[in-house]
Amino acid sequence: MLTTLADHAALATARGLHPGHPRATTIREALGQRDPLLASHIAPSTVWASTAFRAVEPSSLSTASRSLDPAALAGIFDVALHQLARDLSAQAGYSPGAPGQTAGSLLKLFGADLDADAILDGRGAGGVQLIVEGAQPVPLDAQSLRLPLAKALDTWIRGSRNLSGITETDLLAAKVYASMVQDASDLFAEPPSGDLSSVVDHTPPLVAWVTLPPEAVAHSSVHLVVAATDGQSGVGRVLATVGSGLPVQASQQVDGTWSLDLPLAPGPNVITAWSEDQTRAVPNSGRYVGAPYELTAVVISDVVGPAIGYAADGSGYWDERGMTLAADPSGLAVTPARYRLAGTGPIRIPAAGGAVYKTPARLGWTAPPTQAELEDLGGGNVGNIPVLQFWNAYVEGVDAPIAQATYSIAFDCPTCSGAPASGALWASPRIDPGRQYWDLPLSAALVPGLAALAGPAKVSVTVTISDVAGNSTSAVLVSFDFHLIGDPVAAVEDGSYQFKNDPKSTYPYTIASGLYASLFNVNLVSFLPEERVRLVRFLVSNPAPVPVALTLPTVPDGWTARESWVGTSGASLGTRSYTPSRTVCTSAPTCGGATPVLFLGGSAGAGCGTSPPHAQTPVTDVPIVGQGGLTSFAYNQAQGWDSSPAQQVGPTQVVVPPAAAGAPGLVAIYFGRPASMPARTYLLPWNGSSFEYLVEDAWTKTSEGASI
Repeated sequence: MLTTLADHAALATARGLHPGHPRATTIREALGQRDPLLASHIAPSTVWASTAFRAVEPSSLSTASRSLDPAALAGIFDVALHQLARDLSAQAGYSPGAPGQTAGSLLKLFGADLDADAILDGRGAGGVQLIVEGAQPVPLDAQSLRLPLAKALDTWIRGSRNLSGITETDLLAAKVYASMVQDASDLFAEPPSGDLSSVVDHTPPLVAWVTLPPEAVAHSSVHLVVAATDGQSGVGRVLATVGSGLPVQASQQVDGTWSLDLPLAPGPNVITAWSEDQTRAVPNSGRYVGAPYELTAVVISDVVGPAIGYAADGSGYWDERGMTLAADPSGLAVTPARYRLAGTGPIRIPAAGGAVYKTPARLGWTAPPTQAELEDLGGGNVGNIPVLQFWNAYVEGVDAPIAQATYSIAFDCPTCSGAPASGALWASPRIDPGRQYWDLPLSAALVPGLAALAGPAKVSVTVTISDVAGNSTSAVLVSFDFHLIGDPVAAVEDGSYQFKNDPKSTYPYTIASGLYASLFNVNLVSFLPEERVRLVRFLVSNPAPVPVALTLPTVPDGWTARESWVGTSGASLGTRSYTPSRTVCTSAPTCGGATPVLFLGGSAGAGCGTSPPHAQTPVTDVPIVGQGGLTSFAYNQAQGWDSSPAQQVGPTQVVVPPAAAGAPGLVAIYFGRPASMPARTYLLPWNGSSFEYLVEDAWTKTSEGASI
């Protein structure tokens, strides 16, 4: 009969009729789903295999003495269904001797119930209510094969037809009644509503923990407090045992509770507590009945603190030295900043002797990363937050679970102003047999002192891991040097600077304009307050939301510039010529007492004399080697042009402002020579025997000499 019912359940499930399993499957797969449920409805899987009822012929429990084996368990369903048919016949109005419902007719009703939707809910095809016919029809429902079946079985097992030797106590110990009454599988449309105590005429006392047993203790015993109640016959005693050990009797306290101390072995201990009533010489015992007549708990005895360590293979970041920025076609940094990390991959941070280099703009986060992002140093950790990883030894079910894992960070440096930081470590998703892992993101959001560093600092991390038993282990597991370095900025030379006619620059002051002499006038207002003549201009852009202190570059002695004569500078003298009285000299530096002058006309000749104007190929670039004095200075930028001197934070540092309104902060860096430098004159050979006296016209930069 049990296999017949299982067939109906499996076939309906295979057709996809079960609301919880709407996909049609093979019959083999459906049998694999339903058979274990039908088997466990009779007894737990620990008592018989899920397919045992298909492998044996149900035994006749009314003809031979036998043990509670699979054949007997299969027969139990048959006798229970026969007795249930008699009970329902009586409820439907049949007299005891009259023919009524049989196990076979009931089996058809329950089969029709399962055929409709693969669940027992008392309704057949089209939702029609299934009933046991009679003078007083009895409707079937989701409970019909639970509590009523268990009661029917108990009636039969205690009756005269039971010649098997199997008793009510045996069925209680095997949890047969509990399996039927408390079956919460999806064979049924509703949760179980029956109480196991109503199956038999006498029930053991109800028991409950007054205080839940701890998950773990740091000693070799545990104190238990149990409440036991029995409204009919009273509580006789309360007992508890560890594993299969001998029971220990509890002592009743003045408040009516029962308490005892149980010895524990190292590791996990399965504790069972139950009560007995006072009804008869063989009292009703909750042992093997299950909740709420029997309590179970697992308590771990763990007297050793967790073993902890540093996981260097899970700790790392990308070194931010050499980090660059993405720039737009004009050379200004893109906003928001797009960083390009240098190097070939993440650097592992060792337990000692390591170093971390981070920039302030990338020291924190707007929103915390997920654990997966944090540990993905290949690209998922977009903020490049350094991660330190720690571990503790742990075997689930053997060691006491971890209650908390914390860190404490200390700084050691002459200028450290950041207070020590502490907090909870982040549980890592990393899986490793025998270990749990924890992460510490080195972010200013968790460790504000990092952002307050004014120089390199020695950072040490103390980790403390405690378990629920009260054991705790603490140790300094990693120390390293932390360097807070400047955020990168983008620098690009202003290639059009010579065409902007900046009055503070060298470019407007040419011979052609008649302003050349002003280049060497230290009192010229245009060159104040720096008293410098600007030669080169760079734009420095900062895309970060924080200001950056920029050390102004210095230029060593030996810098090189060139002065160009107007003949090739783009500003021509046109047809301008000089009178024949101008002198061509055949010797230098003087010519018979005459002062050499710029010669733009005349022909080659010997000795001193005058010559008519003539066309001569001009000398274009005259090298000038500086011997110091070339300096740099910075100005703020407002709408693309200088507004005011940049803010200084020291004798040699200026502030590049942060990005704002979607644009990077800007400063202009100028390289300028002293305005007090004297004008240069040169005597150059011409045609091998004569000399010309040239006056410089304009400055142009060059790559020769020391680089800037």
